[in-house]
Amino acid sequence: MTEQTQAAGIDVQVGSTVSGAVAEGQPVKKIIVAVHGVGDQYTFATIQAVVNQFCSFYDQPAGVPLGNFHTGHPIFSLPDTYPREPFARLAFAEVYWARIPRTVVDEKHTLEESKKWAQTIVERLRLRWRKKGRQGGCTDDDFGLLREVLSEMVQTIAVVDRLCSLGERAGLFTFDLRKLLDDYLGDVQIVTEFATNRIDILQRFQDIMQDAHTACPGAEIYVVAHSEGTVVSLLAFLKAFREPTLPDWANSVKGFMTLGSPIDKHLVLWPELFGDHEPVHAPGQRIQWRNYYDHGDPIGFALDDVRAWMELHKWETVFEFPAENDHGFSRYPFPGKAHVDYWTDNAVFGHFISTVVGERSCQQTAPATRSAINPPADRPVKKWLSYTVPYVGVAALMFVAVYILFRAVVEAIGPALATPEDPRPFETTAQVFSAVARTSLVLMGVTVAARLPRLSRNTWLRLAGVAMAAVACAVYYLTAPDAEPVTIVGFTFPAGGTTVVLAAIIVILASTIGVLLPSWGVAPLIIPGILIVAGKVGWHIVHAKASDIGPLWPVFVAGAAFLYLWWLAALLFDLVAIWHWYIVNGQVLVRMDEILGGKRGKERRTPKRGASPARYAPQVQH
Repeated sequence: MTEQTQAAGIDVQVGSTVSGAVAEGQPVKKIIVAVHGVGDQYTFATIQAVVNQFCSFYDQPAGVPLGNFHTGHPIFSLPDTYPREPFARLAFAEVYWARIPRTVVDEKHTLEESKKWAQTIVERLRLRWRKKGRQGGCTDDDFGLLREVLSEMVQTIAVVDRLCSLGERAGLFTFDLRKLLDDYLGDVQIVTEFATNRIDILQRFQDIMQDAHTACPGAEIYVVAHSEGTVVSLLAFLKAFREPTLPDWANSVKGFMTLGSPIDKHLVLWPELFGDHEPVHAPGQRIQWRNYYDHGDPIGFALDDVRAWMELHKWETVFEFPAENDHGFSRYPFPGKAHVDYWTDNAVFGHFISTVVGERSCQQTAPATRSAINPPADRPVKKWLSYTVPYVGVAALMFVAVYILFRAVVEAIGPALATPEDPRPFETTAQVFSAVARTSLVLMGVTVAARLPRLSRNTWLRLAGVAMAAVACAVYYLTAPDAEPVTIVGFTFPAGGTTVVLAAIIVILASTIGVLLPSWGVAPLIIPGILIVAGKVGWHIVHAKASDIGPLWPVFVAGAAFLYLWWLAALLFDLVAIWHWYIVNGQVLVRMDEILGGKRGKERRTPKRGASPARYAPQVQH
């Protein structure tokens, strides 16, 4: 620990792997410093993950338990049980900054509530938009809609979290979704809004780097950062290279690996954090920067904004970060979880270790060169799973909702539904499945067509929703069993025609009201649905003989369950649609750039498309 660290009273948490201090006579040439991201992090869990990846890279067992890192030394190598070639020249350290935000969170009376804080971000974005001249085809109503959508997303996550709690109680799985959200937003809030705590975090980063450099002055340093840790690392680098005297460790940094980085979003929302000053110093060798992000990661993006900002403020003298070093892919099947799957991806770490750290794996017959190593590629099956699984889940929820109501209605008025061709309807599994599947398809189509206009102004996306509803209604109509035409208020409808007309009415009403009154949430969809479902069931009851009607109370219970599940499915669809349109396709930053005056291309996820550097001058200067 450095004298500066001791004087500051900072409890720096760095440690070794298994063996303790680096052995004499075995000079360390490369130090890998791990920087964790958001959430309730365990001490040394990040360095353990990095060590495991280096072990896998060299085809060695990853057998370092977490407890072996707690030895109090600044940097350490793997023990002699591992081959000295290559591990004798490698050492590891960790920047553990989670204790600072955890202290604030534990106070419980300092952080702003997540939903309220998110709304302040929207209002600050609105203020900057007005100062920019109200451009980008945006209106004040759009910001109001954004606030409503954010509130709805938080509400949806709370509902899903309750469902996760049920799964935990049933012994199926454990996943604290709400805590994950609060941890992420809490850490981001502390880094971006709490200047005193941010200073402490950056000081901790610099102390660890100085300790590592002091222990091995001639070693190269490579920083591996994840999530919010990438923001912490970059801010510390900017501070170091702006100092009147360059810190000793700064010139030893040769590589920078960012995983699931939200730096671009921070640069757009909090440009004042990055400042507008050029670097005072330039390293002897520019820092090789590689960014890796999965399209299913809601936090990590391509870093086009960063490159434009560096070009504007002359930071290209410090970092070597061309567009081809920004690696986006679809490799992880589960949205959200993709944010942490980097740590177990050998291809991602293997690419960085080979091309930047300059190591050679056991499988390579020749030294690795930057041109010979391919970046991580898409995994087609998992890519499509990440798109389809969420929608399949929404459709399954609707199927269950329809089935519950359908069975209750059939039990109550089944004889009244009989026809000469089918005197005992819906008694076979095939009949029940066919009827429920057809109705569920219409329900899904109606939900999609009704909700998309509220979520996006994109004309093609809205038309796609209408097309899906039309296809669903066509399938329902064409597969309807033979039955007598139905006459309602003087209008005669063929078999299946009534449902198609009612579905069209719901789409028109819900989509129109949803656009005009976005604060109503899901109500424009659910309220007409309640009336129509009640009307259809009531119509069957009215036209049935008294002897054909069974107990009706199960119908009311099933109707309540149906409406709740439909409401939940609609909320989940909104969340998934927002996820894919604004996160996976990167439209959130496209829209931010548009309303703040950027000239970024529409294909936000294509890393070779650059952004206009003039956009990135900070609005608030310190």
